[in-house]
Amino acid sequence: MRVPARPALVLMLAAGLAGCGSSRNRPPSVTGTAKAGRALERAVRERDPTFALSARKLTRVDGHPGVELVGQETIAGVRRKVRSLHVYFAEAETVFDAYAPPDAFRDINRTTFIPLLKSIRLSRPA
Repeated sequence: MRVPARPALVLMLAAGLAGCGSSRNRPPSVTGTAKAGRALERAVRERDPTFALSARKLTRVDGHPGVELVGQETIAGVRRKVRSLHVYFAEAETVFDAYAPPDAFRDINRTTFIPLLKSIRLSRPA
């Protein structure tokens, strides 16, 4: 399965000022989930110098390795708190981003983002 050079948007949901999105990317050029996590954090900081990391952890999603970053970034000039989950599966990196205004993130994260991310089941693309 060829993965496009540019991320392919799979899904975008929005409700008010909060949103979730998913994309499928080429896998990272580094090997190992820990190295991928550090490279991911560097790439985020290069793209958005205002990014402030509050947590980075190695995780598994539906049995597959992943990295999760939580922090604050600037999206279209507006400060947002984001939970970004990167899962390495089927020769690709699948990304799930969930974001909301910082003052609303805690409640939206608890009631929506965490249950949504826990429900993820992955299958190989057709």
